[in-house]
Formats: sequence, structure tokens, C-alpha cells
Amino acid sequence: MKELRELVLVMENNGCGATSMFNGNASTTSKLSIFYKGISQNSWTSDDNAAKALYPGEPSHSSYRKLKSDLKERLVDTILTLKFNSNKYNSYQKAYYRSHREWAAAKILLGQNANDAAADLATKLFRQARQFDFSGLAMDICSVLRLYYGARMGDMARFEEFNKLFGEYQEIYQFENRAEEFYIILSSGFVNNKSTKEDIRDKAKLFHDQLQPALEKYNSHRLHFYGALIELACHTSVNNYLEALKVCKRYIQFFLQKDYEAHVPLQILYYQELLCHVQLKNFKEGREAAENCCKLLAEGSYNWFKYQESIFLLAMHTDEYQAAYDIYTSVIKNKRFNLLPDNVKEIWKIFAAYLAYLIRLEKIQASYNDSLKQFKLSRFQNETPVFSKDKKGMNIAILVAQLLMLLSEGKKSSFIDKVESLEQYTYKYLRNDHTLRSHYFIKILLQIPLSGFDRTTFVAKTRSYLEKMSAVPTEAANQTNEIEIIPFEELYQLLERQLG
Repeated sequence: MKELRELVLVMENNGCGATSMFNGNASTTSKLSIFYKGISQNSWTSDDNAAKALYPGEPSHSSYRKLKSDLKERLVDTILTLKFNSNKYNSYQKAYYRSHREWAAAKILLGQNANDAAADLATKLFRQARQFDFSGLAMDICSVLRLYYGARMGDMARFEEFNKLFGEYQEIYQFENRAEEFYIILSSGFVNNKSTKEDIRDKAKLFHDQLQPALEKYNSHRLHFYGALIELACHTSVNNYLEALKVCKRYIQFFLQKDYEAHVPLQILYYQELLCHVQLKNFKEGREAAENCCKLLAEGSYNWFKYQESIFLLAMHTDEYQAAYDIYTSVIKNKRFNLLPDNVKEIWKIFAAYLAYLIRLEKIQASYNDSLKQFKLSRFQNETPVFSKDKKGMNIAILVAQLLMLLSEGKKSSFIDKVESLEQYTYKYLRNDHTLRSHYFIKILLQIPLSGFDRTTFVAKTRSYLEKMSAVPTEAANQTNEIEIIPFEELYQLLERQLG
């Protein structure tokens, strides 16, 4: 069902609804049309629900499986006819879709022995591939053209020309693929684990050193994109945001100087710049980075959601809680939210817990029927299975949220039970430099029941822990930036007022 939802969403986003899909021919495509409309309107949550609705009384679902296969085939065929000419696509995106569609046509012509027509189309495509840094496509085109001019036409001058170009683009493409491989190796360590790792930094530095000669030799879009991400990993993996910020600014200038709009690299670099500014408390610069990024993002794209995470954190770190609530609301209402990977959706579930806490403290004015007002802690504990395993990373944010909610609900006995289990957790997982701030903040939380939930006693018992924690500010702490959804110092102030 998920893959069909994505295909249907592509159709809808490009102005190809049910009417144009089925040409109004309801007599032969009524089931397909109903199925398509149901998917586009999120009428079914699973294949089983759809099958029962479309074919009631048929337990085997064989008719449904055929219908699903037919719709998928129709959707894939239609994708090749879509025109990506609207203003929502930039010049690079339009060139990408147009050139790859025409290359598919050229390959079909070659298969049909229309060699002259294929070569003519390939020659025009090659100019576009060079202009927009489509190295893999340029290499494939050169491979076809050197064969055409050498083996079929006997034109050795043109053969030599495209043979040389093939070698150049083959080398660029190999470096691009190596850079992509290096990036995947690095990023896979962070997908479901937010704890800081020096081994990631060391790997990133090794990988970047291997790519440096190619980065100096070639101006390839894809090579420098992955080169930027790898160089950033050298610094962001250990939260060296000052150096990461320098990398962002250098590569932003590189991509701004391209002859085309390099939106994807710029989106990610502005996002990383925003992330750095949040940690360095450069809130004015952070907002500027956010505005630059906003101009480039398509709402509902994966990068749009990741950008919203950072904007949310920026709002939370500047006490703009109402703005954070508005960001959260717009994100979870987006029709592509449920298509996100589980680890991305979990981040927003964790954010929701902190918003629910702030609503109870009357720091946020929520809408009348907002589900956050009826936030269920038991459900929250079951909805964060991925990051609950991240003991030195995001599980800290989960545990803190649970304690905040128990305190806001006045459940002192449950709070005491939860806190007692944290003492062993702190000893086992939070004993090194990477987790010092989290270590001291949980020590602070441990003092609440020991203080008899009395504000004056709490302040006296926690003074030394607060001083030690504040001696390692978030911008200098060697921990992942996402753990402190609300900075611990601000949470301390909120806790103190609650106990008062």
C-alpha cells in the first residue's frame, strides 16, 4: 500500500488526477478509478482494509491483488508521460526529468535499430548532461556515441572525441560513486542512533582525505555534494559547530556559483548552517539560514521535514514555544507525514511530549480539540521503540519527557518509581564526557523526591549539579544536539516553578 500511496501522490502533485488518469472511461476502469481515489483520499490504512472494501466476501484477496498490480502498472506507465514544466520545479530539476526521459527514448530507439535518430537525440542530450553535471548520464551517452561514430560511421575523429570524454566522465563518475559510498557508510551510523562517536569523525577524515585530490580536480555537483557532507561529518559527529559552520559557508558559495540552481545541496547546507547556529546560540543568524532554506524547499519533501525539525528546535531554544507548537501542527497535518521513515516520525512523537508538558504549564495555547491536551504517557512509551534503544542519545530525551509529564500530572509515586530506576541507568550509560550534561540533569531530577517535592530543599540540593552542568554549555558539550529539546537550564527553571 505504501508504494501505491507514493505513486498516487506523484500523480496528484503533478496535476494528474483520476479524471486524466482514466480518461473518464468509467465502464472499464471503475474499480481502478475507485481504488485510485480511495488511495488519494487515504480511505484505507492497509491492503486488507482496501481488499475488504472493494471485494467484500472474497477471503483470498486474489482479485484485489490483480487490481493492485494493474493500478501499479498504469501508474508507472503514466509517470513516463508526465511533464515537469511547472514553476515549482527549478531549472536543474526540469533538466533532470527531461534528459532522463529523453535518454529512455534514445535507448528504446537503439533497441529498435533507429541508430541515426538515437545518435541525434543523444548528441543533444550530451550538451545538457555536461551543462547540469549529470556525470553518469554523460558517461552513458559517450559510450553510445563512441560506438556509433567508430563502429557504425567510421568517423575516427568523432570516435576519439567521445572516447576521451567517456574516460573523463568514467573517472568522475567513479569518484562520485566512491564519495556516495563513503557517505552511506558514515550516515548509516546515525540513522537510529544519536549518540556522539569519535570513530565516525576518524572515518570521515580518512574518507575526505581520499577524495581530496578529486575534489580539487573536478567541479562535479554530485562529488562536491557528498564531499561537503563527509567534511561536515568530521565536525558534526563530535559537535564541533564552529568548524562545521565554516564548511557550510564555503560550500554554499561553491554551489551558488553554479550556472544552474543547485537546490538540494543548498537546502542541506542551509539546514546544517541552521543547526550550527542553534547550538552556538546565534539565533539571528539561525533565522536568516532558515529563511534562505525556506526559499528552496518543496513542502512535504524529506528535506522539508528535516528542516522543520531544526526550526522547531530553534523555536524551543529561544522560548518561542507557541511558534514551535505551530510548526509541529503543520508538520503532523502534512499529507506526506505518514510516509516518513519510522525513525523520523518518532522524533516528532518525542517533540509532542515536550509540547504537551508546556501546554500543561500554560506556556502554549493549544487549539480546543488538540490531542496533545489528552497526551497519554503509556501510549508515548510504546510509540518510541527505535530511539528507546539509543541509551546515550535520544532515549535520554524520552526519559526526561516521561518524568516531566508525571510531575505535571501530580503522580508523585509513579515519579519516584521512575526516578529510582534512573540511578542505575545513569551509572551504566551516562558516565563519560559525551553525556556530562545529561548525567548532571538526571542527577538533578533524582533530587526531586529526595527533597520531598519542596522547592527550597530542591534548589539547595541541586545547586552543585546545576553549576557543573552549566559549566559545559550545549554549544561546547560533546553530545548530540537533539537530546535537549528544551535546554536543561530552562527545564530546571520550569521544574523549580512547578515545585514552588
